[in-house]
Amino acid sequence: MPRNPVRNAGLMLLAISVAALLLGFLSYHRIVQLRAARATLRQTYAVIAATGDLGIAIRDAERGQRGFLLTGKDTYLPPYYQGVDQVARLQDTLLRLTADDPEQQAQLQALTPVLQRKLDELAHTVELSRNTGPWSAEPLVETDIGLRLMAEIEERLDAIEAEEKRRRAPQLVAARDADDAVVRAAVGGAGVLAVCISLSAWFLFRTQQVHQRHQAQALLLQAVRAQAEAATHDSEAKLRELVGTLDLASVFVRGMDGTIRFWSKGCEHLYGWTAEEAVGRHYGDLLTVEFLVPFPDIEAALLRDGAWKGDLSHRRRDGTVMIVAVHKVLRRDADGHPAVVMESVADVTVLRAAQAALEGLNKDLEARVAAEVAAREAAQVRAAQAERMHALGQLAGGIAHDLNNVLQAVQGSAGLIERSAHSVATVQRLSRLVLRAADRGAAVTSRLLAFSRQSDLRPTALNAATLLGDLRELLLPTLGAGLDIRIETPTELPLLLADKSQLETVLVNLATNGRDAMAGTGVLTLQASAEVVTSERQLGRSGTLKAGAYVRVSIVDTGHGMDAATLARVTEPFFTTKPDGKGTGLGLAMAQGFAEQSGGLLHIESVAGHGTVVSLWLPAATHGLPAMVPPHDAQPVVAMPPATLLVVDDDEIVRDVLATSLEDAGYTVLRAAAGQDALALLNAGNTIDLLLSDYSMPGMNGLTLIREAQRDVPGLPAILLTGY
Repeated sequence: MPRNPVRNAGLMLLAISVAALLLGFLSYHRIVQLRAARATLRQTYAVIAATGDLGIAIRDAERGQRGFLLTGKDTYLPPYYQGVDQVARLQDTLLRLTADDPEQQAQLQALTPVLQRKLDELAHTVELSRNTGPWSAEPLVETDIGLRLMAEIEERLDAIEAEEKRRRAPQLVAARDADDAVVRAAVGGAGVLAVCISLSAWFLFRTQQVHQRHQAQALLLQAVRAQAEAATHDSEAKLRELVGTLDLASVFVRGMDGTIRFWSKGCEHLYGWTAEEAVGRHYGDLLTVEFLVPFPDIEAALLRDGAWKGDLSHRRRDGTVMIVAVHKVLRRDADGHPAVVMESVADVTVLRAAQAALEGLNKDLEARVAAEVAAREAAQVRAAQAERMHALGQLAGGIAHDLNNVLQAVQGSAGLIERSAHSVATVQRLSRLVLRAADRGAAVTSRLLAFSRQSDLRPTALNAATLLGDLRELLLPTLGAGLDIRIETPTELPLLLADKSQLETVLVNLATNGRDAMAGTGVLTLQASAEVVTSERQLGRSGTLKAGAYVRVSIVDTGHGMDAATLARVTEPFFTTKPDGKGTGLGLAMAQGFAEQSGGLLHIESVAGHGTVVSLWLPAATHGLPAMVPPHDAQPVVAMPPATLLVVDDDEIVRDVLATSLEDAGYTVLRAAAGQDALALLNAGNTIDLLLSDYSMPGMNGLTLIREAQRDVPGLPAILLTGY
C-alpha cells in the first residue's frame, strides 16, 4: 500500500474514468454504425420485398390474361387489371426506395423496358382475344413472346434479389461486429465498475477520509454502467427487429448435414410447421423432398458455384404436395470450409401447371398450324395444276381451231384440184388458196415456237434508228393512210442485240395491233431509247429485268386502251379482243416469248381511253458484234450439175412432197422412211451426192443417221431438217 493512499486512489480512479470514457465513446461509435447498417438493411429488405411483390403482381396479371385468353370469360379480367395496377404501384415504390442509390436505379432501369414490353404484350393479347375470341391462333401464338418476356423478367428480378442479398451481406457483418463491440464495451464497463466498487470498498476500509470520493466515483461508474446497458438493450432491440424483418420471407438455413438451424415466419406460413418444430430436424425428412434434379448434382453445383436454382417437390404439414422454386446459397466459415446453406423458397405449383398446359397447347397449336399449312400447300398445288391444265386446254383449243381452218382450206382445195385437173386456171387459183392456207399454218407454228422459246434465234447487232426507219417505210402503205406514223429516237443510241427477222415480225404485229386499237385513225409512234438498269428492276406483272444496258423499243398508239382485267390477260396464248377471224391471239404471247428468249422483257402500259405503250426491253450490243448491214445485190443463180439425192423422212406426205419438188428441179432422188432403210441404200452401192434427213424419227434420229452414213461414206454432204 503506498504511503499516500488518497493520491494513489485519485490517480487510479482517474485512470479508470478515462478507460470508462473511452469505452463509452467506442460504444457510441459502434451504435452509430449499427444504426447505419440497420437503415441499409431495411432499405435492402424493402427493395427485395417490393421486387418479390412485383414478380407476384406481374404473374397475377398474366394468370388473369391467360384465363381470359383461354376461356373468353370477363371474370378473369379484374385480376388482370388489378395485377397491372399493382405493377404500376410497385414500380413507383421501387423508384422511391432506390432514389438515393445509383446501382439500384441502374438495375431498375434495366428491368423497366422488359416489364413494359410484358405489359404491352398482355394488353395486346387481351385485345386480340376480344376481337378473335378464345383459343384463336393469333393471340395464342403471341403468348410465346409473353413466355420469353416472363422468363426475362424473372431472370432480372432474380438478378436484383441476388444483388441486394450481396449488398446485404457486408451490412449484416457490420451490424454483427457493431453489436459485438457494444457488448464488449458493456462488459468492459461492467468490469471497470466492479474494479471501482472493489477499490472503493478497500479504500473505505483503509481510510475514512477518501470514503466520500470513493462513493462519488462509484456513482459515476454506475452512470457509465447504466449508459452501457441502455446501449446494449437498444442494440438487442434493433437486432430483434432485423431478424423479424428476415422472418417475413420464406427462408430457412440448414447445416451441411441437413439439420435445420433457422426457420422463418414465412416458412411457418408456407409449410405449416413452427420454428420450434422445424429447427433441429433434417430438412429432407421434414419436407419429404423429391429431387427433380439428382441431389448429388445439386450439392456439386453448390460446392462449385456457391449457389443453385431450380424446382423441387416439397410436402406441407397437411400432406399436400407443392412445386417450389428454390434458390440455394452456400456460406463458408472463416477458413473457407462449407458451413451452412441458406434456402429461399416460393410456391410455383399453379404457375408450373399453367406453363405445362400452355406448352401442351402450343404443341397442339403447332400441329394444327402444320396441318393447315400442309392443306393450303396441297390446295395451292391443285390450283396451280388446274391453272396449268386450263391454260393447256386453251392452248390446245386455239391450235386445233386455227389448224382446222388451215386443214379445211387445204383439204377442200386439194379435192377441188383433183376434180378440176382439166382446168389449168382453176388449179392455179385453188393452188394459191392452198399456199395461203399453208402460210397461215406456218405463221401459227412460228408464233407457237417463239412463244415456247423453241425457235432458233440468230441475234446480231442492230441499229434501232435504221430499223425503225425501214419499218416506217414498210408500214406506211400497209396500215392505211389514216395513220400518222412518227419516229422518235435520240441521236446517240447504242446497238441492240436481237434476231432481225423475228424483231421485225414482232414490231409489225405490234404496229398492226395499234392500228386496230385506233380503228385505222390516229398517231402511231415508233420510239427507241437507251436504258441502264443498275440493279434488278421489277416491271409490274411483266417480270424482273436483270442489271445491264438495254435499248427500249416501243410502239405507242392513241387508241382506246385496255382496262385492268384485259391488261392482266393480254399475253395469254389465244386471248384476243378482236372479232373472230381477225386475230390468232398469239401476237403478244409470241412477242413476250421473243423478248425473254432474247434476254429482255416485254412490258405493256395501258389505261382505258388513253392509249397503249408496248415496250421491248432488248439487251444492248456491248461485245462488239457486227451490225446488220444491207444485203448485197442478188447474185446470179448458178446451174447445179446433175446429182443423186437421198431423202429420209418417216412422214410419207412430207417425204413425197420434198422428193417430188427436188425431182422437178432436175435431181435424181432416192427415198427412205427410216434411218436403217437409208443405210441399206448406201451399203447397196448407190452413189449418193447429198443426204437430206428429218431429225425426229423413230428408232434412229437424223443426227445419228448422218454420223453413221458419214462413217460409211467419208465426206458425204448432209442436210438435217427439223420442224423447229
